[in-house]
Amino acid sequence: MVGDLGMTLQSIRNSKMTKTLSITLLAAGSTWLFPLYGVASHDAEKPAANCPPLDKKKLKEIVEASEGKKVDLVFFSSWCSDCGNHLKKLEGPGKVLVGTFDKQPRIEKLVGKLKLPNRCFTDSGVAKKLKVTTVPAERSVTQETLSLLQN
Repeated sequence: MVGDLGMTLQSIRNSKMTKTLSITLLAAGSTWLFPLYGVASHDAEKPAANCPPLDKKKLKEIVEASEGKKVDLVFFSSWCSDCGNHLKKLEGPGKVLVGTFDKQPRIEKLVGKLKLPNRCFTDSGVAKKLKVTTVPAERSVTQETLSLLQN
């Protein structure tokens, strides 16, 4: 049986499939690690969103484009389970997502995974200016608020 298993593993390794996933095989009290080709992680299939950095200059452009309406910023992090639940409940694309306290690839991966229609950015100092210390958090920004941020 062990010989048959070795032949099967060799044929899997020699196949032309490209993606790998390591799995553990327990046999006769031994633990064997081997690559299994052709099994893709679910996360690898999810497209990432594009979440460029949001700084004061970009925020000013967004507020000016809103034609006097307030802009709702939703601050979140990929590691925050409450944030994920909060983001799933957002209605429509009216709110702007800002990933903060986190790395850009993780933020983009979460937004892509949730397939959110909202514009997405990564924080470049805006959260600190708006005194965001926890996530999830929402802040409304208007022309008046924007002038306070310039200081």
